[in-house]
Amino acid sequence: MTSFAIHKQIEYELWKVLITKKVAKKETLDKSKINDCLSPFRVIMREKCLAWEVLNGACDSDEKLMESYKIIIMDEMKQHCNETIATVDQLLLVADNTESKVRCWKMAGDFCRAISRRETRNAESWTTRCKQYYETAWDMAQNSLCACDHVLLEVALSLSKLYYDSGQVQEACKLAYDARVAAIEDIFNCREDALSRGATFCGGPPAPFYDLEECLRCWTGEESNENEHQDEE
Repeated sequence: MTSFAIHKQIEYELWKVLITKKVAKKETLDKSKINDCLSPFRVIMREKCLAWEVLNGACDSDEKLMESYKIIIMDEMKQHCNETIATVDQLLLVADNTESKVRCWKMAGDFCRAISRRETRNAESWTTRCKQYYETAWDMAQNSLCACDHVLLEVALSLSKLYYDSGQVQEACKLAYDARVAAIEDIFNCREDALSRGATFCGGPPAPFYDLEECLRCWTGEESNENEHQDEE
């Protein structure tokens, strides 16, 4: 573990204590504090994922030994994921804004996704949990955030990718398309409102908007190619 990861591990333990105290006192955390809190959780999971990938790519080593180490790392990933989800339940009680709550649900989904993509024994159950958390985040984001909000589009991107990887191509394309259209309309309305007030509009689509566009181009291109092959047959 790197010194940076060790530092984040300490932060992680401190945040868990702080959150428990906040819940007990019925106090809240603002958006910036929630973001600070989520950072060490993500770093620790990323370090564990990297460790698993290194072991998985160790071609010249004892295969059985590497597999045993991978199982150990995977168990650590699962433990961290479950601890994170327990903390998310607490964070939902102290977060004072919807965006932070959406971020919490998305992070829970991200961790389950990381496990499902590496797990060989019980991947389906982790995919199911991931879908549940992403869909919860998506429903909450749609009900409370602007259509061009960065966090909302991040959730749309993650959920649509999950649908696609699970074989739900139509659902993936529809979600990505609808999210982009809604974002465009929202940005246009904001621009018109700014112009009507004589203000300068400097806003534009956030990065996930373009990622959704790229995914759609890829997915619909693959679909059309498959249809062409079927017609030829």
